[in-house]
Amino acid sequence: PIVTAVVVGVGAALALAADLGQAAVFTALSSLCIAMLYLAYLGVTGPLLLTRLRAVRGVPSAATADGTDEHGKPLFSLGKWAIPVNAVAVLYQVVAIVNLAWPRASVYDLTGHTWWLRWSAVLFIGITLVLGYLVHRRLRAAATTLEAAAPAQVPAAEAA
Repeated sequence: PIVTAVVVGVGAALALAADLGQAAVFTALSSLCIAMLYLAYLGVTGPLLLTRLRAVRGVPSAATADGTDEHGKPLFSLGKWAIPVNAVAVLYQVVAIVNLAWPRASVYDLTGHTWWLRWSAVLFIGITLVLGYLVHRRLRAAATTLEAAAPAQVPAAEAA
């Protein structure tokens, strides 16, 4: 993926160039990147915890119906420790995200003149979530419009 490598390389060079005038830029950028990684993991462990808690209440899940993978081999299981370990993982991830994104002047705004740098993680994550939601809404509306505009398809057997 040549284009991807060039874009990442240019982005890293720009970040380093911006760091020349303000040392806190690198700290803010690295904290933001780590917080985004924790958000990605939380996007997996959070729903998994909800699925496990629903299973305890008797709500079936297709993913855990028979406990085997696509080849019929048994899945790895923590047994009775699955929910506690999963809950600790979710709690740790939430605490880490809050810790990394917390707008502390002593870490992110050493000069006292860059409020945007102090709030960079909160702003970036918030803007990313809002944009993602808007894109999701637009794609969903487009899919609904396409479904409504598509003529009802009659199976060939019925048409004959």
